[in-house]
Amino acid sequence: MRGKYADFDRWIPFIRKINFIEETMLGDYYFSMVIMPDDSVISLEKEDITYFHSVGVSKKSDILNKIRKLNIANWKRRYELFLAPTDGIDWSLEFECLNRSQEYKKFKFGGYNVFPDNFDDMLTTLKIKPFHSERYTFKSLDEFKELVEIGYELQFVLRGTCWLVEPSDYGIDSRHLCIACDPEKEDFLVEFKDTEEFLNYKINGKQIRDQWEDITDWQY
Repeated sequence: MRGKYADFDRWIPFIRKINFIEETMLGDYYFSMVIMPDDSVISLEKEDITYFHSVGVSKKSDILNKIRKLNIANWKRRYELFLAPTDGIDWSLEFECLNRSQEYKKFKFGGYNVFPDNFDDMLTTLKIKPFHSERYTFKSLDEFKELVEIGYELQFVLRGTCWLVEPSDYGIDSRHLCIACDPEKEDFLVEFKDTEEFLNYKINGKQIRDQWEDITDWQY
């Protein structure tokens, strides 16, 4: 189902467990928040076939207040493209709830290569940091620029959207930028005469060159 959960907000006080899974070709990442009987919240994470380990303890009231502010009730249950690549990011976010009458309720959101607008805010709020995203980030702007200049078809994630920059047919230094495999978009969004023009292009009101530290999950 692609609709929204009309009763999600009503069940927030009764959240007992939160599960987040992200699966990519670079590896799988698992994150859980478990609310204990004393109302403390233990955060656990693991990568691939390793064991879960604790990454922090929080207060239940703090976590629930943050979840309310995320307005997850307005999220669609599923985000995906009509045609999607086989090397994308498959993610799911699940809330398990148990109310005072011992009624159990589960809310599950997910997607493939498509994300809610405030997906990054959710990761930050819950302190979810996929290991592979940390590994596959650039060490400098020059490193990112070099891969673009070499002429690779470079795919990367920025602000929750999967982008593709690739050589164009209009000159050895020219580039195309597109939203990767989105059938609702044109073949390319913008064409650039060279790498500098590409780096000066604005995504969400900010030049790409000023967002290189936020680029994750790149591959070519």
